[in-house]
Amino acid sequence: MYDRTGVGKSKTGQRNRYSKQAVENLHTLLQNANVEPPYVLVGHSFGGLNVRLFANTYPEEVVGVILLDSCHEDQHKVLPSLFTDEVREDYINGFGAEGSVSKFEESLEQVRASGPLGKIPLFVVTGGNQEHHTKESMNGWMLFQKDLTTLSTNSKHIVVEDAGHAIHIDSPAVVINLIKDMLEMIKS
Repeated sequence: MYDRTGVGKSKTGQRNRYSKQAVENLHTLLQNANVEPPYVLVGHSFGGLNVRLFANTYPEEVVGVILLDSCHEDQHKVLPSLFTDEVREDYINGFGAEGSVSKFEESLEQVRASGPLGKIPLFVVTGGNQEHHTKESMNGWMLFQKDLTTLSTNSKHIVVEDAGHAIHIDSPAVVINLIKDMLEMIKS
């Protein structure tokens, strides 16, 4: 586990915080730490964009991807209009770690251009208890989550009913078991 630039304990660097830069940073980090591939990548929210782009950039190094309530490259076009005014404002203001809304949109474009994951095993995990959503925005979110499963010919969608957006915090045992399931699937 690591914190990308500008998040958690990682300092804010001078480089852009686009997904392409996050992928380059992670690849360099893994190399410098002598963590050899193959990798199973787990990405939450914006991190889901980054692991998708990593898997497309280095497909020979990635054997599995787990997306935890991951962003979808089209969410910014649809979801804000479905939120309440308060949630919409929080959503728009929530891009500080990415630098700005325009940098977030650039990352969405980078991931959109990267294409599908082929046959890389993919688990798309969605929190089913997200109180900040309206009924309409939750329906839209679920459609985006289901669409993410089409990125791989070897995918599965899992809804964790008692978890919110932060599935890894709300239901860590579920995430741990999914990682174990992914590793078992890859071994066999």
